[in-house]
Amino acid sequence: MPVCHTGTMPFRFKAYYPGKSPVHRCDPRVKIALLAALSVCAFLVGTIAGMGALALSVSCCALASNIPPKALVAPLVPVGVLGAFALWFSAVNGAGAEAGAVVALRMLVLVEASMVVALSTASSQIMGAIAQMMAPLRSARVPVDDIVVTLTLALAFIPAIAAEISRVRCAHASRGAEAATGLRATLARWGSVFSSVFVGLFDHADSLARAMDARAYGAAGERTSLNALKARPRDAAALCLGLAAMAAVGVLLS
Repeated sequence: MPVCHTGTMPFRFKAYYPGKSPVHRCDPRVKIALLAALSVCAFLVGTIAGMGALALSVSCCALASNIPPKALVAPLVPVGVLGAFALWFSAVNGAGAEAGAVVALRMLVLVEASMVVALSTASSQIMGAIAQMMAPLRSARVPVDDIVVTLTLALAFIPAIAAEISRVRCAHASRGAEAATGLRATLARWGSVFSSVFVGLFDHADSLARAMDARAYGAAGERTSLNALKARPRDAAALCLGLAAMAAVGVLLS
């Protein structure tokens, strides 16, 4: 990623932190299934005690993952602002502070759980898990492989977009375009940045299309995987334990 020495802060994005923690070694299908179950449970629970229990469980998983705390806490800052607004709005609207606190905790829990799954699982593993979980849909002629490839490319383009924005901003800053201040100048500057970024992304997309065509993507035949996922007893135990814990929270603390 380009580094700008003109005072402009470059965009930095890291989507995966390798490791050997229990969270990293867990089957990605189990992590996706537990995240989906947690999302349902978080909307069913309507008490502070229940959301606190879910938040504690997610915090324990975050600590067990050994992911740098900064990577996990940074996404919570804007969510915390939204949570504070929800708390204030609930108090002013007459719904009560407890209802606002539940909404704020729900947002924090869902975002933090999503970050734990995303940062502890490589994008290739996530896409492989989604492909296997959607495999039964092939009998209904659903283009599972095309959906998975589309999601993979979308994830791969996130750091590419961040790098492109950083490169364009550094180029503008080196020409003095970052010196102007004020709302109108800021909007004009970002408009110029995004127009340049879109042109660069079209070039990337064209190169990607040519590469896929050269590799005969879309040819007839069933797609295979180099590293097929295999369920292990500890993964089944983790899935059952997680589902049982969320069921208990939903029944006892909802």
